[in-house]
Amino acid sequence: MLAHFRALAQATALPLLLYNIPYRTGINIERETIRALCELPNVVGIKESGGDINQLMDLVRDTRLQVLSGEDHLIFISLCLGGSGAISAAAHVRPELYVRMYQAFCSGDLAQAREYASRLLPLVRALFSEPNPAPVKALLAQQGLIADELRLPMTPVTEVCRARLLEAVAALG
Repeated sequence: MLAHFRALAQATALPLLLYNIPYRTGINIERETIRALCELPNVVGIKESGGDINQLMDLVRDTRLQVLSGEDHLIFISLCLGGSGAISAAAHVRPELYVRMYQAFCSGDLAQAREYASRLLPLVRALFSEPNPAPVKALLAQQGLIADELRLPMTPVTEVCRARLLEAVAALG
């Protein structure tokens, strides 16, 4: 991992964002590896999708990286722990609610930020009830923004999921 990311960092002067997503890659970028990568000046942040709160806290506390939540259900928690924001699949559907949550958090209104996070949780759960990106694409297609199509081996959402998605969006008003 170190050799790979060092090679990338040396190949460009552009800022690099690490992406830790063990459930898709089969490997967690360990804290020691991340700390070593922090020595590279153009490694500026990490999208943390491991779901490990201890690792998230260590990244915020022990590195200079901008720590972005990659787990939509942990965005509010990540902010509370000192995270910088998120790279979110669910925010594509109702971005204004995520912006309001972030603004409430930044203004110190934790109760309001928590309320937004709670309101968004049913949508997040519905969006991740089947493999991403199918549910997000289904809702974006329903909004007329894109076509509801995926490349194989991905397949469209089931009708049960589609109904659950529509219900979750309707509940947000």
